[in-house]
Amino acid sequence: MLKNKKLAAVLLAGVVLVLGHSLLCLMQGKFQEAMIMAPVLVIVYIFGTARRERPETELQDQEDPQPHSLEAKQKDHE
Repeated sequence: MLKNKKLAAVLLAGVVLVLGHSLLCLMQGKFQEAMIMAPVLVIVYIFGTARRERPETELQDQEDPQPHSLEAKQKDHE
């Protein structure tokens, strides 16, 4: 879980830097230089959306390597 927080912090810092650079360039009238970072923002958006839409069980399996089969749960309850 700690790795995910570090990745989120790095992505957030990167997005803030890209947006800051683009805003500064737009204020200076450098439209082409400001728009050169747009593909980076699209890639971050796609990465974030794909990460969010993964099934909950798949995310749990990655974090906890213990088997979650129905048989194992039934044995625990007996």
